[in-house]
Amino acid sequence: FNYFPRKTDVFVYFIQIWSLQAAWRARQALLEHGPRAALWAVFEFTGRQMAEQPAVSAEVMAFQARQPREIHARELTAAERRLALPNVEDVDDLPAVGFDGILPPLIRAAIRANELPRGTDVAGTMLAFATVFFGVPVTLLSSAPQGLLAAYRRQFDLVWSAIARGPALSRGKGKTP
Repeated sequence: FNYFPRKTDVFVYFIQIWSLQAAWRARQALLEHGPRAALWAVFEFTGRQMAEQPAVSAEVMAFQARQPREIHARELTAAERRLALPNVEDVDDLPAVGFDGILPPLIRAAIRANELPRGTDVAGTMLAFATVFFGVPVTLLSSAPQGLLAAYRRQFDLVWSAIARGPALSRGKGKTP
């Protein structure tokens, strides 16, 4: 309690550090391989981290499920950023904005790069990826944490191919069953 007034503050801090590290991996993949690779980098990093720390990951997932959609947190200090990513020179420029802040710009970049169809619904695509991001760990974390990365890959590819085919997640073109 010297550093975190409440237990929830520890979870928020963990999410901020995760998002800083995930944003860095996404940025590297974006520069080297493009938007799809950047989106996948977020899932790959998360899958590896969850497999290494399944108990902590389960606690963070449970915390996120109980919280309001938007979590207010203090800004990470320069020292915290440098401790999280010690070898990254421009760590202060990286966002620590969580899953909801990292993915939408990457989805828009994929549309601009024609990796996803013009008119793709960013919010609907975000929902599809969020379902995979949170659903796979809820399904596998307690029983098969080592299978998370492979399951993420399969589900990511499935969602990506469905969106890339369009028009189900294109504005105004999808039909509700």
